[in-house]
Amino acid sequence: LSGLTCFDIEYARKLYITTSSPIKGYKSTVLAQVSLTSQKSGMALRSLNKLITSGLVYEDRAGEIQANPMFKLTDELERLLGFIFHKDDLEPEALSIEPKEEYDVIIIESSEIYSGAYPNSIYRSLKAAGIKVCIEKNEDCITTKLAKYFISVKTGSGLNGEGEWIEFGQIYVLKRLDSSSKRFYENEHSETVSISNFKPKDNDQTYDASLLNIALNNIAAFVLNRLSPTT
Repeated sequence: LSGLTCFDIEYARKLYITTSSPIKGYKSTVLAQVSLTSQKSGMALRSLNKLITSGLVYEDRAGEIQANPMFKLTDELERLLGFIFHKDDLEPEALSIEPKEEYDVIIIESSEIYSGAYPNSIYRSLKAAGIKVCIEKNEDCITTKLAKYFISVKTGSGLNGEGEWIEFGQIYVLKRLDSSSKRFYENEHSETVSISNFKPKDNDQTYDASLLNIALNNIAAFVLNRLSPTT
């Protein structure tokens, strides 16, 4: 370790911060780390190689081989940084990097046919319960914001219980991001509603919103239950 220069130590600090802290501008910590380790400057390459040969960093060989590999930080590196830096100096703000704004829930608007009750009904229910929630136009919001849960809508089609082919919408409560596809995954809960129940057709006097309202209320209740402190 005596062979590490000041530049190497600073590089290690940046690597620790980009790996452990969700920062603005990147959909995941995976992409944030790659933005640092893929740099082609001579000093950056030397520092990364020195951290590897010193046994402080190692390549993550899990999964498929990628052009820009991921690196794992050892406990020894984290302890070393803890000895050198104050804990506040290991936060993104110490490098003038903005951390992502944290929310309890982010609701993703649909770019398809939905409007009105979704997402506004869920938003109002969660907001009234004191949940920090926002509505975003699309999944690109994850470059600047972080949430414990995401709510999104997808469409599909298939046979119903009576053998009829129908189109439906599914409202999902989602938990995390898939680091390989950069999309949401881990479906925690979902509600399925016929497309015709999401939005009435023009001049449709027979439209019944009850099924949609039940689904929206179920989604809100599920999220509130998950976010409620356990006793």
